[in-house]
Amino acid sequence: MSLTEKAPEPGTVEAAIVMWINTEPNINQSKATDGGYEGWAQLQFYSFLKHIAPGAEVMREQHIFLNTSQKVDIFIKNPDGSRTAIELKLRTKSETRQDF
Repeated sequence: MSLTEKAPEPGTVEAAIVMWINTEPNINQSKATDGGYEGWAQLQFYSFLKHIAPGAEVMREQHIFLNTSQKVDIFIKNPDGSRTAIELKLRTKSETRQDF
């Protein structure tokens, strides 16, 4: 399902992603480059989350899996003790929705 198919619930990761997409001035330029832009998006979204969730511990490239060679893109430890792992996947300019 695409994030554009329905409005996400407020306060969710999905809502934060939509808010970031709608406010990030360089996303369209970055999407149009060859070679993908996932690393750029991870860093920009990480910075965005740190800004909108100052009480949470937001981290990048964390080892949370049993396979220690794997890392999650973004890991959040919330003040209430809950944790959220985010793995971003972005299409390159040559990939279609069906390819992805």
